[in-house]
Amino acid sequence: MITIKTEELATDLAFLQLAEDDQLAELGYHYGNIKLRSTRDMGPIDESTDVLIMNWADCLLDRDDVLRQRVCLAVVGPSVRASKDLLREALRHAGESLLAVADSRPPIIAVTIAKPHLRQSVGGHLVTIGFDVFSAAVFSAA
Repeated sequence: MITIKTEELATDLAFLQLAEDDQLAELGYHYGNIKLRSTRDMGPIDESTDVLIMNWADCLLDRDDVLRQRVCLAVVGPSVRASKDLLREALRHAGESLLAVADSRPPIIAVTIAKPHLRQSVGGHLVTIGFDVFSAAVFSAA
């Protein structure tokens, strides 16, 4: 039996959930332009191309054997600057996909909208929304 550290696994599985989402792909977001960032890696993002950003906070032990990681989704690039509808649709589909991740990607236990509700708007338009990803602190694979 192999014991796996789940912090990185949960991050990778959430990324795969979005990267494999057909509706996001139709909007132009896929493996090549979904970027992971962490509090330890906050370098600049090239906004000359369309990018869906997953900004991950440090992992915390939420309760016995459950980890909580906060992720904020943001979309940047020329397409969303030209179309606020695309911005809303991309964030909506990414959020829906992320909320569904617990159904199919163990060791993720649940994904919820962040409390307090993280939602940032600029000029009346939604630009980011936060989620909490809960996973088992220890995951064993055969």
